[in-house]
Amino acid sequence: MKRSGFTMIELIFVIVILGILAAVAIPRLAATRDDAKISTLATNTTQIVTDASAAYTAAGDLNVTTKTQWEAVTNVRGPEVNYDTAQQARIYDKALASGGTECTRITYDSAAGTLTTQSKNIENAICLGINQRLGLSADVDTNTTISIKGSKVTF
Repeated sequence: MKRSGFTMIELIFVIVILGILAAVAIPRLAATRDDAKISTLATNTTQIVTDASAAYTAAGDLNVTTKTQWEAVTNVRGPEVNYDTAQQARIYDKALASGGTECTRITYDSAAGTLTTQSKNIENAICLGINQRLGLSADVDTNTTISIKGSKVTF
């Protein structure tokens, strides 16, 4: 009587091959997840600056001293974005409630009419990736200032 099925050696080879594939695929999946997070947060930062510039152009001033005023200026929301009362928007690597690390800070200076994007943490891989994507220096507290205050047109 002939039995059909797999031998123990064949099953071991299949398990070893699956283990090798998993060892290669899992780290690549984690890196892809980090890249997606970096892209999302860098895009959020850019969008906040763009929205604030547009609001300044439309109103001639950017009154953003409360969370509600920031939210009226931009539609960027999420657990990684925090608007505080000091004319600043802060981007975190993960939800602030989960112990997120501040990566980037956007500060509005009403006297100068500028938005300053500042890198805050270069030890964190997500923060470093965001800062690199935004073209910020790899140094902590390096600023990129954008003037949104134009000159007055007179006739």
